[in-house]
Amino acid sequence: MIGAIARSKRIDAAEIRPETTFEELGMDSLDAIELLFEIEEEFDLTVEDEAVQGKETVGQVIEAVLEALADEPGAGGDAPAGGE
Repeated sequence: MIGAIARSKRIDAAEIRPETTFEELGMDSLDAIELLFEIEEEFDLTVEDEAVQGKETVGQVIEAVLEALADEPGAGGDAPAGGE
């Protein structure tokens, strides 16, 4: 995900940390929408706009996307571990 942000802003991914704010990256709301589309394509999932609205840091968006991944059908988030 950090790679997608780095490509979008044309900066080195090493410069982006979870606590980096989108303001620090110079991202506006249009940039954020484009980034969300790129993340959805890269991870083949749908993230509701509301899930990432108001998020200020890269880490907050990563958490929201991870939650969306866990909620995707077939993610197995609630499946038993098995073997016992």
